[in-house]
Amino acid sequence: MVLLALAVLTVVVLAFPAPEPTSIDSLLTGLVKALPGLFGWFWELSYDLLLAWTLVLVALALFARGRKRLLFEELLAGGLAVGLALVAGRLAGTDWSESLKAAAASGSPPIYLAVRLAPATAVVVVASPSMARPFRYLGRLVVGIGAAAGIALGTSLPIGMVAAFAVGIGSAAIIHLLFGSPAGRLTLDQVADALAELGVDATGLRQAPLESRGVAIATAEGTDGRSLLVKIYGRDAWDGQLLASAWSSLWYRGDTYHVAPGRREQVEHEAFVTLLAERAGVSVLPVVGAGMAAERDALLVTEATGRPLETLGPDEVDDELLEGIWRNAGRLHTLGVAHRRLDASRIVVRPDRTSAFGDFSVAGVAAADDDIAADRAGVLVATALAVGPQCAASAALAALGNDALQQVLPLLQPAAVERQTRHAIGDQDWDLDDLRKACADAAGVELPKLAQLRRVSLRSVGVVILIGLVAYAIISALADVGLDNLIDEFKAADFTWLAVALALSPVIPMAKAFATLGASFRPLRFGARPHARLRRLVHRPGRAELGRQARPRHPLLRTQRH
Repeated sequence: MVLLALAVLTVVVLAFPAPEPTSIDSLLTGLVKALPGLFGWFWELSYDLLLAWTLVLVALALFARGRKRLLFEELLAGGLAVGLALVAGRLAGTDWSESLKAAAASGSPPIYLAVRLAPATAVVVVASPSMARPFRYLGRLVVGIGAAAGIALGTSLPIGMVAAFAVGIGSAAIIHLLFGSPAGRLTLDQVADALAELGVDATGLRQAPLESRGVAIATAEGTDGRSLLVKIYGRDAWDGQLLASAWSSLWYRGDTYHVAPGRREQVEHEAFVTLLAERAGVSVLPVVGAGMAAERDALLVTEATGRPLETLGPDEVDDELLEGIWRNAGRLHTLGVAHRRLDASRIVVRPDRTSAFGDFSVAGVAAADDDIAADRAGVLVATALAVGPQCAASAALAALGNDALQQVLPLLQPAAVERQTRHAIGDQDWDLDDLRKACADAAGVELPKLAQLRRVSLRSVGVVILIGLVAYAIISALADVGLDNLIDEFKAADFTWLAVALALSPVIPMAKAFATLGASFRPLRFGARPHARLRRLVHRPGRAELGRQARPRHPLLRTQRH
């Protein structure tokens, strides 16, 4: 999705100056043509190699066993790239016949979009997840040198080559979105080899469904009889977390989960928080092994002995188990750690009737009060699904007390729980309003107002569109400026100055940033992310200040005050 969005944006932006050459086009073309004369035959060979390598990839998929789906995807991506390239060229003023003629043979004058490069890029990108690393690197090299060869031979301008790249990448992204990609999931044999490299003896490997964030799951049995859960963080895992974070930033304005910069870091984070909680006495699913596989996928192996709370019936959950769940959550929050995804699927009941927490992938240390309250709301909803609202409210009151329970009540709303939990509540004969009322009755307080979880709505989107249309109409009427004028201005723009202006644009908010520093009564760091303790001191408007319970911090998490 990210590649597709960037590809569309690139094609749209580059369509404004086309088909006239810009100063950058003239500079790059001159540099390529200034290379020694012996490159003449090299450019011809490299440009023809684009078609040859595309045919090689198609032939490999055709004659390889079990690769007919890849063959179909390659052909579809190539055809889609050719069609989109012709359409983009036509919109920029290049005739269909000229584009097809330039795709068949090199020559002059150069056209806007290199039609031959677009399908070659699409086929290479589509086939890359199914190819070994040397073939992937070789394909990228062929495409890159072929683009330079097209510039040297006068087939297209540099701006047309970039547009062709974008068309090819966008076409491949569409195919991957429609039919999937094997980039992020290992086979069972590869998982077994990776576990052997980590020193984990396991048998009976089975694939489990992908998580919504793209993390591949496999289950296994250890040699000692323990059930094991294997989490494979591949490329799709990072993509999934990036998209989830971006969606949360757009749909829920506010704090979002941190996206780790790499697969190794994600595994290290989850393993660290799990070990930290276990060291503090929190009952967790212990870490058995962690590391990198030969294919550079990161693996985390944890024990999975027990049953999720969501699989237990009401007669299997007693007061002692509920008390143990809340006691375990209390230890975790006393440590200053927020789980952030604590629901009935991540609360596990062991064979000895004790509870444990699993999946600390998005957990955070030095957590804010809002995260702690959200965790408590998750435990309350999970226990209510198991024993009903009345029993769950009584157990929560006994564990938290009146003040802490009141802070949880505003979060008992559909927008604060995950989709799986909402579906589970929909199957019950009660809803979150009933649970909130049961908790208020148990605490002897009135029902509080729901927390205002700021959300982008259709109304707000409509208001923004309406304001934009009104502003456009007023500006057009007063200044006699229309869309045609803007397009003409972009076509006549100097791309060198545009690049300089874009580079200097981050400097513009600096004056406002310094003014903000002067408005604070406490010294602020110059970094983008303020200290967690300082962030808790600068409260958002409307945040409840009464009835908070002081939470002692773990000695390891204390920071020296400067």
